[in-house]
Amino acid sequence: MDGKDIKLRLAGSFTSINDSNNSQYFYDIDSLNSGINFLDEHIIKLSDDRQVDWVVSRICDHASGTLEPCKNNRYAECPLHGWKLDLDKLSYSNVNVTKKKLSFEISNRQVVIHQPKTHLKLPENILSGQQEQDLIIRFLSHACLLFTCDSINIITDPWILGPCFLNGWWHDPAPSSDALDQLLNADLVYISHNHPDHMHEGTLLKLLDQRPDIPIVIPDFKTRSAERPLRNLGFTNIIPLAFNQIHKLGNNDIYISVLKSGDFRDDSGIYLSYGKKQALISVDSSSLNHYVLPTDIDFLATSFAAGASGHPWCFDHYSEDEKLKITHNRHLSVKKSIFQYIETCNPRSYMPYAGYFSEAASRDEYIKKNNIKNLQQTIAEEIHTSHPDVKTINPVDTDRITISSTITAISSDILRPVIGKNEIDSYLDSEQMPNEEVFTNAIQQYFLNCQFQDNLTLYLLPCESDFTPLEKGFIVDFHKLANTSIMQCEDVQFKYNNEQSSHRQLCIKVRAASLWHVIQHHKSWEELSIGFHCRIHRKPDIYNSDFWYHFSNVYIK
Repeated sequence: MDGKDIKLRLAGSFTSINDSNNSQYFYDIDSLNSGINFLDEHIIKLSDDRQVDWVVSRICDHASGTLEPCKNNRYAECPLHGWKLDLDKLSYSNVNVTKKKLSFEISNRQVVIHQPKTHLKLPENILSGQQEQDLIIRFLSHACLLFTCDSINIITDPWILGPCFLNGWWHDPAPSSDALDQLLNADLVYISHNHPDHMHEGTLLKLLDQRPDIPIVIPDFKTRSAERPLRNLGFTNIIPLAFNQIHKLGNNDIYISVLKSGDFRDDSGIYLSYGKKQALISVDSSSLNHYVLPTDIDFLATSFAAGASGHPWCFDHYSEDEKLKITHNRHLSVKKSIFQYIETCNPRSYMPYAGYFSEAASRDEYIKKNNIKNLQQTIAEEIHTSHPDVKTINPVDTDRITISSTITAISSDILRPVIGKNEIDSYLDSEQMPNEEVFTNAIQQYFLNCQFQDNLTLYLLPCESDFTPLEKGFIVDFHKLANTSIMQCEDVQFKYNNEQSSHRQLCIKVRAASLWHVIQHHKSWEELSIGFHCRIHRKPDIYNSDFWYHFSNVYIK
């Protein structure tokens, strides 16, 4: 704001420090079989002459699930999203990611694996100049936090107005009644990635109207997937930051650093220090910076709910029992990730956030009933049992946190208005569709210009809200640079069900109005999948990562 020095200046980079208490694992060679061995934390391949060929972690490189044996130990599969690791090539079959081999040694007929623990440390010139300061944090909504450092106010991931993911997600609870005013008066905004529960267009348009030049810090993704949408909206002071660099905010005792998610996706988290107080929010990131993070911090916030995906409840090739099992495994995986963050960062306080939404529209009743999420109360109880020194904060009940020599969490007593059925229905009633000719031509042109090629055929079935197919459907052969065929939806479905193909096949039933919005405005296809607007069937059952990445991060505006 006027009179405040908030210009970002490069102050240095984190130093990676190896901890003295590295993890060590010991496995008796005589207890291992020739071939592939799945152990608690690792997979080990033993040759026929009893030599260790390689050792890899058993953790999936996507969402940190535990890889399980399949297909006679030729593959390892993650139960969360079906990622398959080819154990001959040590590469995943659905994405260009290779499993890293771990160092090991043989001692006294044991395989000894040393896994160094590493953390990030601020440069000495920053550490030496820090003073005692009080950091105040307010929970405004979902992933939207307000950090107050004396007179400087920093807001993260503002989704404040209305639903997101094309009317698939609704605030639960609603934002505080002053959240928009806090955003409009902020000094700096951080946006972690381009998902609409973090980069919400309706909210940002309100901000643009009054503050087009507000500084907005974003991660410097190669695809510019966070930068392009903001520039297209009209913001003029967008600041992409390289990962792991530390920037000072003006002449204030405030430092920030953007960290990359540990997988291939465009996602990030942010580190903030004010004086000697340190905070880290991981947002939606899977294994933020590969869990190489600052330690002994004051405040940690991570996502916790494990329901922010159309997988598995929008996938028709799973039985109900299989969906329940995947959901259960995902809950465990997210909890495991939370505890790894806590063990890595050793925070004084922890807040579960970025999971406060509901599938409130009546058309999504099936999703709401089955897409059960981790409860904040359960997370808090488990943390208290295993890490009693960590103060767990319920941001719904106590939304104002002061971090000083002690940590206090109180309610700000600011109202959170209830979102009613009439409001929900008004948003659904505003969804629009053109006539069939315009719709069909737009889809053809969209795929003609997509510049995507892959060994994949897409069977696309536009539908009513209840997933009853419309008259016309599409088959898009990406092997031939998106050659699109138009035919009756029943014929598209028949071909998908009966055609034998060497290509991977992806069948998507999608709400036509939602698809039209994505096509018309070049939005991310993850708005469709995460917003529960799809019913998906795929052959084989693997995540088509190149397709989703291209149409969610590359072919967007």
